[in-house]
Amino acid sequence: MGGLLSGDLVKVEYEGSLIYVKINKDGLYICPICEDALFHTPRDLMLHIVAHAKGYTERKVKVRKIEESG
Repeated sequence: MGGLLSGDLVKVEYEGSLIYVKINKDGLYICPICEDALFHTPRDLMLHIVAHAKGYTERKVKVRKIEESG
């Protein structure tokens, strides 16, 4: 799940993906790309970000998976 960092960023991990996002006053995740969409769960946030990457939303981005070494 999410872990609080310094400032107003939250570390969100979901199925091997890791991102840092802002949360609003109600504790909802804010999309770091469009900053308009709010989400209750890391899963919903990640699915929205994938939609950006696939071009389903107005703002398109490239997403790559970072493999952990260990």
